[in-house]
Amino acid sequence: CRFSVSRSRAPHTHTPLPMSLRLSAREDRESAITSLAWNQDASCVAIAQKSGFKIANTTPFKDIFTRDSPNLGGVEMLFRSNVLALVRRDGMAITLWDEHQATHLATIGSFASEVKTLKLQRDMFVIVLSDRVYVYSFPDMEQLHQYYTIENPRGLVAVSPGASTRTLAIPGTEPGLVHIEHLATRQQTFVSAHESALACMALTLDGTRLATASEKGTLIRIFDTHSATQLQESDECRVSHHLL
Repeated sequence: CRFSVSRSRAPHTHTPLPMSLRLSAREDRESAITSLAWNQDASCVAIAQKSGFKIANTTPFKDIFTRDSPNLGGVEMLFRSNVLALVRRDGMAITLWDEHQATHLATIGSFASEVKTLKLQRDMFVIVLSDRVYVYSFPDMEQLHQYYTIENPRGLVAVSPGASTRTLAIPGTEPGLVHIEHLATRQQTFVSAHESALACMALTLDGTRLATASEKGTLIRIFDTHSATQLQESDECRVSHHLL
């Protein structure tokens, strides 16, 4: 989940996509982009197409590799490693894939509804459905936690990529409520972030700060993830949200 902010006194401009991405978007339906996601440190981007996926370096932008994989709905990287998570096109199953060995590591399927979002970490991965969130250990694939949420069609979730923090933020069971799990310490925090439904959320690297925006798109709020105290609010910006 990312924030894109434009101030009313200056026109908003969009950075042009690299040519390889723009060309992919114009190709036929089998080559159309179905998902696009940064890895945990934003050094790479994973691009899923109906016919397969590609991994690209971000700075400088260049393709690293491409693989044909029919019936693909999404792809997620584990930092810059050879481990990828592939979501089936119907969203009902996930395959962990070792690109270096060209081998399936594991498959998880039979979900109650389609997978909306997937987040990989070094010791766990998070699966977001429309009304619940699963946390699995990695690499032994044991289910650790299950949390229920309000209807979550965007698949909103935020995970701090810091190795020692293991902080997870997901929608709560009411509009505008954020449920924060400090998995390392088993501490729970609930933040009443907005009166309307959540549109976007993000955590800092160390998991101590949470940024949120609502569907109204007029406010960005910053909270302490341990105390739920609001630290900052910006009402001078127009917020547009982009989920990658």
